[in-house]
Amino acid sequence: MISETRIQYALDHFIAEKYFDAESEEYLLKEMCDSGKSELKIKITGDNLCIQDFDNRGKCNFVRPDKTIGMNRSVDHLIFRKTDDQWELHLIEMKSSIKNRKWIEVKQKFRASYLNAKAIAAFIGITIDKVILYTTYENAEITDRPGKTTDLKSYAPKLGEKLIDIKKEWDTGIVELNFGQYDAFRHTKIKMIRSDDQTTLLGEYSI
Repeated sequence: MISETRIQYALDHFIAEKYFDAESEEYLLKEMCDSGKSELKIKITGDNLCIQDFDNRGKCNFVRPDKTIGMNRSVDHLIFRKTDDQWELHLIEMKSSIKNRKWIEVKQKFRASYLNAKAIAAFIGITIDKVILYTTYENAEITDRPGKTTDLKSYAPKLGEKLIDIKKEWDTGIVELNFGQYDAFRHTKIKMIRSDDQTTLLGEYSI
């Protein structure tokens, strides 16, 4: 249960009603789009603040709408968690399958959501001390060189940008996001299994 006066005041006066979910030790996070349905049961210890369906919630509206930059993109779910007097940010994106080009889009979602989360954190009065990125998936086909894929655009960085080994990122769990400088973040893959009726990807994870 959140007890800090500053945070509770912000939740009561600064943030739109029902923007955060009711605090719980367990959340059932869902992605119900036509291209694929997923359900992830998250078990969590410690004080926490969860925003489910973050991609459908209001966010900073002063960012550039250019789709190539992806500042209007968003992950599916966001969780702030307090542990050992520090606040963690958990950004969760749910996918059925991951390929090279899709991974680049997911990274744009992580970047934009991280910046939006920092703005939210400023409003509610917390400092983000640790960030963890998550991707749920059933299948992953990320290759390490153009010879193994027809998706050559995935390997062509924009002028002045760094060429990132995206297969290495996926395999090692260290992701670099471009903010004008490259910052590294920890990334966790969550493998999902298909339900008996084949309609939904299912998974569980503990934070």
